[in-house]
Amino acid sequence: MSVKEAAKTLVKLLDAVPKERLTTLSLKEVQLYRYRPLAGLKNPENNQKASISDIVAKVNPYSIKEPQLTKEEHVTEEDILQQIKSLKSINSNQYRDYYNPGDKLLKPKGHPEYYERLLAEINGESKENLITGMRTVMLGK
Repeated sequence: MSVKEAAKTLVKLLDAVPKERLTTLSLKEVQLYRYRPLAGLKNPENNQKASISDIVAKVNPYSIKEPQLTKEEHVTEEDILQQIKSLKSINSNQYRDYYNPGDKLLKPKGHPEYYERLLAEINGESKENLITGMRTVMLGK
């Protein structure tokens, strides 16, 4: 398998990754921007999205150099295959199944709904306002 074929496989896997909730800096978008040229594919021109230089300026406003995300980047086939292997294991939830924490850790006696509330907040199912958030912090409920 050549670098171009491996990069195409990686781009297909990255396209299958669900969209992240972060709007400014998305690992999926950065990786797609990085590996599409290596796969011989064009990056879409989207004027509404932040450019790589905008993202770099937000992450590190004191940086001078923009990262080199071009075809000339020295990426070997082994590097891309390692990326593919890692992405497949994450997509298949291999580590979640291997390191199953169990109910003793997921539902501690002091605050059994903590992780369920946290996941609901992350997934956007429930929102806490300032008052209910302070009540949760103070009372632990």
